[in-house]
Amino acid sequence: MPNKMVGNLIMKLTKLLILAGMTMKVMAIDVAEAFSFNCIHCYNIEPQVQSLRQSAKVNYIPLPIYDPKDINQLAVINAYFAAQALGKEPQFRLAYFNAVFNQGMSAYAPETLVSVLTACNLNNKAFYSLASSERITRKVQFAASLAVRYQINGTPTFIVNNNQVFEGENAIQEIAALY
Repeated sequence: MPNKMVGNLIMKLTKLLILAGMTMKVMAIDVAEAFSFNCIHCYNIEPQVQSLRQSAKVNYIPLPIYDPKDINQLAVINAYFAAQALGKEPQFRLAYFNAVFNQGMSAYAPETLVSVLTACNLNNKAFYSLASSERITRKVQFAASLAVRYQINGTPTFIVNNNQVFEGENAIQEIAALY
């Protein structure tokens, strides 16, 4: 009986808010995902990540983890953020994970990147110009600074609203259970 009373109270409050010209708005949560293109666990949860990214309740923040001393890894991350800027982030991620885990290509080899860019119709001069631009460099640096701030030590790792950390392949289910 108490649950019915609570439900009725919520309905009455909602009607009052609507009458007052106010609407109840679902607040989006910030979800930062630290991932790596050579992480089998990241590959395994990619379908869940794609669903998470499409949720209206989520502001998705990608944090690709890479070795900044490795020029090939940096090239992949620049290309990732350039693909994102062109609205092709989901295709890039799927193609990259597919190249590494289904086709057996080396995660950060130049030929893997070229193959992925070709598959995504991004292997052109305009794309390379964008990928090497100051705009993309700033995005890469920002993502790296967040990874340091959150003290990421493994992938996949999810940070919700800058303060809750969830790690591993079950992280998305844990987040969904709370939000």
